[in-house]
Amino acid sequence: MIVWNTFDSDARVQKEIATLNKAGYTVHVFCRRADPDGPAREQRGPELIVERFPRKAGRDTLGAAGFVATPQRRSGVRQLLHMARQLLIQQQMVRAMVAMRPSVIHAHDLNTLIPALQAARLARVPLIYDAHEFNMDRIDQNNWLRPVFRQIEGFALTRAARVIVPSPGIAKALARFYSVRRPTVLANWPVLDTGLSPAIPDLRARLGIEPSRPVALYQGGLQPHRGLELLVAAMPEVPDLDLVLMGDGRLREALKKQIAELGLLGRVHLVPPEPLERLLPTSMTADFGVHPLEAGCLNHAHASPNKLFEYLHARLPVVVSNLPGMCHALRQAPGGNPGLMFASGDREELTRVLRRMTADPALRAVLSSRARAASEAYCWQAQEHSLSDVYEELLEKM
Repeated sequence: MIVWNTFDSDARVQKEIATLNKAGYTVHVFCRRADPDGPAREQRGPELIVERFPRKAGRDTLGAAGFVATPQRRSGVRQLLHMARQLLIQQQMVRAMVAMRPSVIHAHDLNTLIPALQAARLARVPLIYDAHEFNMDRIDQNNWLRPVFRQIEGFALTRAARVIVPSPGIAKALARFYSVRRPTVLANWPVLDTGLSPAIPDLRARLGIEPSRPVALYQGGLQPHRGLELLVAAMPEVPDLDLVLMGDGRLREALKKQIAELGLLGRVHLVPPEPLERLLPTSMTADFGVHPLEAGCLNHAHASPNKLFEYLHARLPVVVSNLPGMCHALRQAPGGNPGLMFASGDREELTRVLRRMTADPALRAVLSSRARAASEAYCWQAQEHSLSDVYEELLEKM
């Protein structure tokens, strides 16, 4: 498997590895290195090997390759320079993947396709493309790069033995956009926790929140286009609610400033992300989860976000924007809809929904019961056979 992150916080990749290990496959993960001084190779049990590569190529390497950066370059040129650095690192990954003589190469997302395609061709093995998003219509994507990405992804789809996506909407959109066979759907559903969660201090105790005050939780990246500024802007009109923003990202400082300017320092709490093993029990101490994802692109429209299902597994009612992917999951949930929806980008409607959820503990109790029922259906165990089936079919043909 190749991923363009540091692997340890990628819940989807870790679940897939656990499923494959259980089915008897040894998995080699090729990923980025978070700590420059950390180990380049780790053996995590008999069936998992992690090989890490530098986050940045050295300046000397780039100079030798003919790439020169100057402060006067426009942002587009700087992005090309960044891409050139990444390509040099990817070539190291290609050599390492081919050397270990794999049976299958599994590429996670668009940013791993170039090295994965090369390695699969050189090693003469099948390629699985695991598209985590609908990359051809993303709100955070530079328009001038879209044709480049379209060519890369389109070429990969003609070469990939199998394609995996996280939602039916993305499967349909990808098949229609590229005129290819409909991909296999493997949703971002958490593993159902059938045991006791470790004891975790209540969010109220950690943050000095009064025990009687309702707490709303957003957990995930503090990134643009997630609706977080809108969520904070609604909070002055919901005085009986505390909000916890659990995560990190580009918007952290801007959100901190907005919180201070609105006089919300005692009610809106910015806290670091929790490790994966602590995320569920920590989330369970909130009263409801929020995901105000913005509209504006097909990738968001068809999104089936990790955090939505993580809220349900924490037995939390949810408040979400009315995007088709999330609304479909909630309305189809066994036991009934466990959440309330509002029009994406509409602060007044979001405020009304937050007030309703805050003021009505009986409603929260009903929705929490529905969330628990939904978690038993929307769980990794209910669908992991789809991944094992893909591997079995490929390897039977070899």
